[in-house]
Amino acid sequence: MYRLALLAAALLAGGCTDASGPAPPASGPGAPEFAVAAATPIVFDRENSKLGEIGTTIWQGFHPTNPHVGDAIIVTFFWPGSTNIVTSVIDYLVDGTPVGNTYTLVEYVTAGGLSMATYVATNVQNFPDPNPDQNKVLVVQANLSSPIPDGGAIMSAYSGVNAVSAWAVGAHQSTSGSGSSPSIAAPGAITAGAGALAYAVTLADTEVGIDAPIGFSYITNISDPALKADARYAVQGSVGPVAPQWTWYFDSPAAPRTWLATVLALNPSLHFVFTVQPSTTLPYAALLPHHASREGHRARRVGQPGFELHRLSDDQDWEQRRHSPARHALWYDDGGRRERRRHVPGSEHRPAGEWVHAGGHRAGAERRREPAVQYWTALTRSRGPRFAERHG
Repeated sequence: MYRLALLAAALLAGGCTDASGPAPPASGPGAPEFAVAAATPIVFDRENSKLGEIGTTIWQGFHPTNPHVGDAIIVTFFWPGSTNIVTSVIDYLVDGTPVGNTYTLVEYVTAGGLSMATYVATNVQNFPDPNPDQNKVLVVQANLSSPIPDGGAIMSAYSGVNAVSAWAVGAHQSTSGSGSSPSIAAPGAITAGAGALAYAVTLADTEVGIDAPIGFSYITNISDPALKADARYAVQGSVGPVAPQWTWYFDSPAAPRTWLATVLALNPSLHFVFTVQPSTTLPYAALLPHHASREGHRARRVGQPGFELHRLSDDQDWEQRRHSPARHALWYDDGGRRERRRHVPGSEHRPAGEWVHAGGHRAGAERRREPAVQYWTALTRSRGPRFAERHG
């Protein structure tokens, strides 16, 4: 386990690159290069919404069917007012069973007597999937510090979002504006990575027509005489700017109307992929026997054509072995120093004065020969290529 942890750390420290930029040069000959890619694509799961809520809570259930366990939930609350009066966001089942997911405030915006707050929960858990009946439907609720005369919520769930909240939430921003004639509502541009979800929502204080952002898919559109909201999403095919904009068809010369808009990005779950395959073995990386014969042995990395580990003939003495240009288990010609490299300790004890050759035989004061044990480990080196030793 310790070796695996060291290997993972070496891979992360030495090979990772941001998916939004080019890979840096390799750190040395044969060094691998990595890129980050979405493990699974983000997919819209389901939504639910409401308007006309009064009092000190805004709540809504995912009727008729719960989202999937592990989804990310985005919920936007809106109400008349100029301060954020949301004290907490909780979830529970219709029958009152607490669920306990964490909802984090991502954006709050207010202007012209309107407020809109957007919260995100990632990797949601602790509810039936699917729900067996309507008493087991998941409910999300905002608790308010003062009562409201009208309010609502739009909530939507997505699979494939990174499970770690700090890594899931990307760029986000909000803006506001007003107009008495058709007006563009745009939260501004953010940068989203390949595979990221862009979520966009707008709110106005009147029930008028609206044109949706180009390139975004519909989530929902809800309205009453005092409020109207529209929410959209898009999954990015590549790294780049995201700049949704709506057109509100205001027509009130004597009384300008207010709009709010928010955009945020959620990042996908990630895995690492090779952009350049390694040509040398990293510390603790396993080598597999490829071919053995009297003339020599070959070793290769998993999934890679490998270099050869040659076995010298039995009648060559140690000086010949040490100065041989062939690569073998204990020596490598590194500019004349011919330093002895420390091997990874195996599970067996080797008496002092013995060493292990690539040919699979021990040699010592009596040059006795013993059968080889067929497994490979990697030599630990501070730099340069790594070669395998074969324990025997």
